[in-house]
Amino acid sequence: MTASEPAHVLIDFDGVLADFDQGFLRVWRTAYPDRPWLPPAARRHFYLREDYPPAWRDAVQAVIDAPGFYRQLPVMAGAQAALAALAARGYRLTVCTSPGATLAERRAWLAEHFGPVLAQGMLACADKTQVDGDWLIDDNPAPSGARAPRWRHIVFDQPYNRHVPGLRLNWQNWAQHWPESG
Repeated sequence: MTASEPAHVLIDFDGVLADFDQGFLRVWRTAYPDRPWLPPAARRHFYLREDYPPAWRDAVQAVIDAPGFYRQLPVMAGAQAALAALAARGYRLTVCTSPGATLAERRAWLAEHFGPVLAQGMLACADKTQVDGDWLIDDNPAPSGARAPRWRHIVFDQPYNRHVPGLRLNWQNWAQHWPESG
């Protein structure tokens, strides 16, 4: 980052901007009203399907893969205001998400809730270490890939990543914990 170049913040999609857990529960409890469900606060694994019994994992994945799933996700509380504040501070913002069949849904969701500019600039990549940025806000407790990342990982606080030490935030406390330098 140079004096003329704004700092670049990479932001994960699900579990950070989109409330994946609440959206999943909404669909799961409708589709499987007789099956137990796990409250988000009780989650212990990054991949949701690992928090459910093995016999139910295909059903969990089917809910997530169903057309329209990503379009119905609620926005994480405080995310819109936080991104607006970061943009107002001059940060360059890029949503960085994993590729897949739901990419068009995620892009449409971003346009609806965060505007077309952020949606058009969304990157889909399987290896976030390949993306240059100053910070990565991600709920993944240990993003890794082919190279050492240039960005600094900021753990977006979730029950399943609280065992990871280091810089963490959520959209309610981000301003108090934001690193002003890389």
